[in-house]
Amino acid sequence: MTSPRTSRTAPATASPQEAPSAKHAATARRAGRAANAGGATPNPNFDVTPNPRAVAQLVPDRELVEELYHDQDAELDREAESAADLFLPADADAAWLEELAAACAERASTYAFLARIYQVEVDQPLLDQLVDTRYPASTGIDEVDQGNLQLATYLSNVWENTVTELAIDYVRAFIGHNGNHISAAYPFESVYRSEKQMLMQEARDEVLALYRAAGLTKQESWGDGEDHVALELEYMRVLADRSAEVLAEAARAQAESPETWADPAYETGAFMRATRLLRAQRNFMRYHLGAWVPAFTREVERFAQTDFYLGAAKVTRGFVTADAELLDEVLEQRADA
Repeated sequence: MTSPRTSRTAPATASPQEAPSAKHAATARRAGRAANAGGATPNPNFDVTPNPRAVAQLVPDRELVEELYHDQDAELDREAESAADLFLPADADAAWLEELAAACAERASTYAFLARIYQVEVDQPLLDQLVDTRYPASTGIDEVDQGNLQLATYLSNVWENTVTELAIDYVRAFIGHNGNHISAAYPFESVYRSEKQMLMQEARDEVLALYRAAGLTKQESWGDGEDHVALELEYMRVLADRSAEVLAEAARAQAESPETWADPAYETGAFMRATRLLRAQRNFMRYHLGAWVPAFTREVERFAQTDFYLGAAKVTRGFVTADAELLDEVLEQRADA
């Protein structure tokens, strides 16, 4: 077992009175509002980085992906008769599917944005784009609104040494100096969920297995544990991206090819793929990300001194909490449809 180290090398809701269709659309709109919580313009939240994939630390492994899709195809065959309990509402139309797909794409962008904030210190190109980003004042999520205000206030007063100031605060907040759990908000799930608050514990092994099951492996340049908050946020980004693609595919089929959409095999496949992805996100939120990020972000507020990281902590906690509620709500709709 190893203790948290002292340094790290940086790698480059609807109301009950609403009709079902209106209720489903309201949930999708709520997803969009929550996804815009991280300081996004209507464009993907990761407009603060020139190329989101350029900083991705989780990448598809070809052999793992092939194994994943082979296993999923077999599972779809086995589950072909169990479509009745799937989340997609029976009255879902193309517009609703498109709206939920867009919401998932925005969720993915927010997760990518947050992952980059915690991955490594802010550099000048990122700072320049953060300054040009709009931070909504009213998202409907109090902690996100408070965090956005702190971010906007800080970024409206940048000066020639802001990059250095943020680098110092990053070390202060996430690395510390004493090598123990009380000197910084160490960004690893194991530290918060193991009895001795040590690195590389069961949480790390569990998330590593989940990444591999999703056909993902970490970049060789990533030297930290797999349960680092940046990788867990990025994992949610990957699953949200995949959900958006499946839902968009279903929407196109429903709108353009009614005969295909009506085919039970296709419908079951689309339903199951979307449901599996959303359930995976809900489970990861329940048993991993959502189980420790609230405590982690409160620790960030103990150690950080700049409004940038104080604000980022509030946005992260508020968004993750709201997204957990959203996933529960969407997956429970089938029973209410």
